[in-house]
Amino acid sequence: MPNVIPVKNSTLRSPAQNMAIQKPVLAEAATQTWLNNQLVKSSSGALARVATGDVLCYGLSPDGSHASTDKPPVAFNGQNHWSYDLTNAILEVSVTTTGGPVGSTATGAVTSAMTIGQKYGIYTETTGGANLAPVATQMLNLSDTTNDFFEYIGAVDGTLSTDINPRVLVRLLPAVLQN
Repeated sequence: MPNVIPVKNSTLRSPAQNMAIQKPVLAEAATQTWLNNQLVKSSSGALARVATGDVLCYGLSPDGSHASTDKPPVAFNGQNHWSYDLTNAILEVSVTTTGGPVGSTATGAVTSAMTIGQKYGIYTETTGGANLAPVATQMLNLSDTTNDFFEYIGAVDGTLSTDINPRVLVRLLPAVLQN
């Protein structure tokens, strides 16, 4: 029986110094919401969550978005965010096929179908609910080899080819990274 691995957002695996390299602060774009440790992009000079099929990324925001009324200690910097620079960084991400259904056999046996060096797109869950990842979870989309975002490096240690929602190691493509 395959293991069902809980879906989670991106985790910075290495190099550790990337957690100390912060990009210039940007304010949130209007009506944007994202969770802690999500990939964000610069859109017209403001931060927005990276969505399904996007091919740009400003960095990894350790802090989720905030309402304009949020004050410390909930939001130390209000709607302003410093993102981690992801140049040469390795991330751990969950995998999905065409967005799901996450947690079903449809996403099992995916790591055996992946090739080191292959490029894949990003999927951001928008629905949530039964058999789906929580709303806003960002994953590698095994079915998207057109909107190149991630480069597959390998499976996380201990991952089996039959795992459902496996976690893999990836790099963001240089062309995706925004200054």
